[in-house]
Amino acid sequence: MKKIGLALLIFFAVLPAAAELPGAIFVNTEMGARSIGMGRSYAAIAEGGESFIYNIGGSAFFDQKEIFFNYQQLEFFEQDNSALSFFLPVPALHGTLGLNILYFNEGSVDATGEGGENLNSFDVYQMVVGLTYGAKISEHWGGGIALKYIQDHLHPDHTGNAVAMDIGALYRNEKKLSPLTTFAYGFGASVQNIGTKISYQDQEQADPLPRYLRTGVRGTLGYEPWNMDVTMSLGYDMDLVELFTDNGSFHWGCELGFLEMLFIRGGYYTNNYNEESAFNWGLGFSYMNISLDFAMDNLYKLDSANGIYSLRFRF
Repeated sequence: MKKIGLALLIFFAVLPAAAELPGAIFVNTEMGARSIGMGRSYAAIAEGGESFIYNIGGSAFFDQKEIFFNYQQLEFFEQDNSALSFFLPVPALHGTLGLNILYFNEGSVDATGEGGENLNSFDVYQMVVGLTYGAKISEHWGGGIALKYIQDHLHPDHTGNAVAMDIGALYRNEKKLSPLTTFAYGFGASVQNIGTKISYQDQEQADPLPRYLRTGVRGTLGYEPWNMDVTMSLGYDMDLVELFTDNGSFHWGCELGFLEMLFIRGGYYTNNYNEESAFNWGLGFSYMNISLDFAMDNLYKLDSANGIYSLRFRF
């Protein structure tokens, strides 16, 4: 019965919005070096701090506390993108709580008056703050919900604010193919940014939020004698606001893991905002409870500094 209720909630959430162009597009920005290195194909994996961005249903399977930090500097756009997450399993609540922050710093702007006189400078930034909860629905099914506060600070007199909700579901299972070989598989979906319109001056000129659907499937083949894993993932995302874009985005990702310490990643994606495609790659190193990840994000082809760095600590 719980599965049916979750399916109905997702169904009604994905009904198209009115034919309006959305605002606050930044809320759909992907972060996380592991996920970016795999071509943003992460909705069916949703492990670690990136689950807030791709599919909060993944947090239902967390069994450790985790701190996650991500950073990317875009020199061409004079912008810094950062993400910070903290997840805490709470047995008394039969699930995992999370606090998540996305921050987009576009720097300071020097303002001038009508006569050319210098005015006070001001900062331009965007921010998303989220509180999340994920819980297992059954042994293999997990669901999650995120409540988000969104702020788009373009100018002290032109700041947009909105509140929104994400819902996500994830299925995971594992089969023993032989005494030495295992196959883990799963699929997931998330509907994001269901909420109020964002207004910068008056409510009559408010814009809908960019509601978004992320979907994906994954499979991981593990070979015990070599302590090696191969993960493949496929994803398809699409906008849920009419007349915004005519196409969705396709994602494919691959990860090779050795000794549960070294990781090599690659991924291909098409982007539905600028109708481009690109190949990303990344590397990862994990020791004990600490993981360091790096990826090259070729979405920003005009930028020479398109590297993404992530750090996670589990305890």
